[in-house]
Amino acid sequence: MPRPTRLLAAAAAAVLSLAVAACSSGGGARPTSTAVPAPTATALPAALATAAAQGGSVPLVPYTDPGKRFTAKLPAGWTVEPIANGVTSSVLSKTGKLAATLSILCQPGITVDALVKQDQTAGQRLSSGAPDLANAKPGQVAGAPAQIVAWSGKLGSLPIEHTTVYFAGKGCAWRIQLNTFPGAAITQFRPVLDGVLASFAFS
Repeated sequence: MPRPTRLLAAAAAAVLSLAVAACSSGGGARPTSTAVPAPTATALPAALATAAAQGGSVPLVPYTDPGKRFTAKLPAGWTVEPIANGVTSSVLSKTGKLAATLSILCQPGITVDALVKQDQTAGQRLSSGAPDLANAKPGQVAGAPAQIVAWSGKLGSLPIEHTTVYFAGKGCAWRIQLNTFPGAAITQFRPVLDGVLASFAFS
């Protein structure tokens, strides 16, 4: 992935993580290896785009967290990069612009409510929007009760759509978040998020 796109993808994944990192005393070490090699293709494969747009199945490949906190399946053909306490994956559109990112974060030692409040504080500080759990729908991830909330925000001047899933387990408050950028719709990539949620397991 070209450096500007990688930086933008990392920034998108970190929009709500900034307050978490600032408020956390631990911070976690950055993993240096991943079980899924970074793919050579960064553009969204046409077959995947068609399947996602039509609500069809999306190819997923196994991923094992180097920190041994979770396993999940991530979308094939997306760039995968470990981050502190988790992983982010991203994909470009066929025109070479960032289409979507998906991140998994384990914030140790805090409650889900505390993570949500940190996310809301970060969103307010960055003027990027924030999730409102009054609009959340109940769900389940790895047998744990989850709250799923859809919302809109900005990264600088770029409007972004988000679907964020919060849950607790293995001593962490967890966030799995799908972000889509101009030119891509959140509904197009919802099958990707659903596949990740269905495959997620605590290690």
